[in-house]
This record gives sequence, structure tokens and C-alpha cells, in this order.
Amino acid sequence: MWYFVYGTLLQGMSNRHLIEAEIIRGYPALITGTLYHLPCGYPMLIEKDGGTTRGEVLQFTKTSPVTAVLDRLEDFIAPGHPDNLYERVEREVVVPELDRKIRARVYVCPAHREKYIRKIGIPVPGGDWRKFVED
Repeated sequence: MWYFVYGTLLQGMSNRHLIEAEIIRGYPALITGTLYHLPCGYPMLIEKDGGTTRGEVLQFTKTSPVTAVLDRLEDFIAPGHPDNLYERVEREVVVPELDRKIRARVYVCPAHREKYIRKIGIPVPGGDWRKFVED
């Protein structure tokens, strides 16, 4: 099971400890979409806005409890639920080191929140949230 992460779950960031023990392997990766830094201190990806977002694609065992952990962290209730903070979807991510694409789960902005996120969020230059918060 693969997940693409782009914010607080990146290596060295504040929530990595929640999944660290479950990671089998990981690689730097890219996904289509624009990243917005929110006033509350974390990012959100809007797929429809083009651009490229940098992150990591991480592999977990099929029996890993990581989905439940991440669903709680990302306030994901169910597909299309109006109270979702993030929507969990499957997308292809580009893994330059492997010279291929991998299908991974990723948490993105739900359609009903996009207008609000564009209004309050700051587009992250180059789609690299780690660099954005470290600069």
C-alpha cells in the first residue's frame, strides 16, 4: 500500500512519528496540483489548479493500521462526506528515482472547500512545503 504525503507527514516534520514505524520504503515524488499553505500551519493540495507538488511516496504493509491513523489525522470520514477536511483519493505519482509512476493514496482538498482554500491559503512556490516552512 502506497501513500503520497506532502506536509506534516514528510520526513522530519511534526506528524511523521505517527507513521514512521510502519514505513517499508519511501522515495521523493511529484504529483499534479497546487499546494496551499493554510493559516493553521499545514498545507492542502488542490488538484484542479495545475502545477506540481513535491512530496514523498511511502509504502506500508497491507496489514498496516496506517489508513485508520491517516484518516483520523486528515479528518476524512467517508468518500464525498460533507464534513471531510480532506478527501482520500488514489492518483498516479511520478517517482524520478525509479523512473516510473506509482499509484498511491493521497489526501486532497474536497471540491466543496476549494474556493475557501484558495481564499485563505498561500500558494506554495514550487509546490515544496518543507522548503516553504523552513525558509
